[in-house]
Amino acid sequence: MPDIRHVHMFGSGWHEKALRGMPTVMTVGDSSLIPNYLVRGRADVYIEQSELFRYQVKAKGISDKILTLKEHPIQELGWHIFIGKESKHRTLIPEINKVLMALKASGELDQIKLVLFEKYGI
Repeated sequence: MPDIRHVHMFGSGWHEKALRGMPTVMTVGDSSLIPNYLVRGRADVYIEQSELFRYQVKAKGISDKILTLKEHPIQELGWHIFIGKESKHRTLIPEINKVLMALKASGELDQIKLVLFEKYGI
């Protein structure tokens, strides 16, 4: 596997840590370039959450030129909401967490994701 060329966006902490030591890793400053790197053979592999990448690929009109593994070979990553320490909204974090947990428990969060993914065809 040493000749597989990985690509990721500069500053992606997970990629920088997980791909450290791989012999052929390329970083780019703009993630919207990555689909074209794959299509043009400049890179072989990009590891990303599928919804985001499917959106980028669809927007470029190259869905038929990209393959996605059906199974999740990498353990699911958690997503976080970030708020600046000086933001007047920083006090909302506990309330946001409570609402998100309630939405997840009720199944509504999955329904919201489905509606959004359907709307954007991803």
